[in-house]
Amino acid sequence: MSKTRREFAKSLALAGAVAPLVVADAAAQPAAQPAPQPSALGDALTNVIIAAYGQHLTPQERERIARDMQEYAPGIESFRKFRLTNADEPDFTFHALTERW
Repeated sequence: MSKTRREFAKSLALAGAVAPLVVADAAAQPAAQPAPQPSALGDALTNVIIAAYGQHLTPQERERIARDMQEYAPGIESFRKFRLTNADEPDFTFHALTERW
């Protein structure tokens, strides 16, 4: 069955009008994600901070630090996995400004 150009254009317009509704409906129902497992690195970093500054922190600040360290732990792990060799150098060389005679 062949469609005329007008019928084809109408079907495209209808599809274009319905697509945002389908996407908006899918966004309204987020998929259930399992809670991430606590990281040993995140726990260790939290313990270091609390050992050093715990006497100055409120319980809310301690909780915030623990959440932040758990959030940062995967990024820190990815940095640890990136290996450098002796040939790796910075792309610039720092020279302090000195007065020359």
